[in-house]
Amino acid sequence: MFYTLQNFLNGSLILIDDGWSGNTDQVRNIILEKDGIVDTWLLTHYHPDHIGAFNNIYQDPQGIVIDRVFVTPYDAELFQSIAQEWDGIDTFCTFVDAIASGGAINYVTKDSVVEFSDMKLTFLNCWDHGRSCIILWGYTWRHYV
Repeated sequence: MFYTLQNFLNGSLILIDDGWSGNTDQVRNIILEKDGIVDTWLLTHYHPDHIGAFNNIYQDPQGIVIDRVFVTPYDAELFQSIAQEWDGIDTFCTFVDAIASGGAINYVTKDSVVEFSDMKLTFLNCWDHGRSCIILWGYTWRHYV
């Protein structure tokens, strides 16, 4: 499961999650159809149906540029100790390895505010006791006539 949002005023592209690893080609094609630049990628949590394709694209972008990625801080040891079979430990470990270089990764917590383009996101909820969380956000659009 993933969402793709585009600001038609300036062309900026926002992705929310990205689906399973098997969705990589679909996600990659959508990004490339939109000039191959992801301005902001929000990953809501570390389940394989939310970070699978991201892992593949981040490790092998094939011409895709990712400006910023927003995730919650994670604690790999804690995640592995509480994970259930559906949590996808292998996918999580791939994610940890993929982002080890830092790069475009930004960490958000409850009440973090992120501004870009003509949008402002406020992260209203971020379960961080286990450092693996679901993010909800609010936004404010500035409309120019």
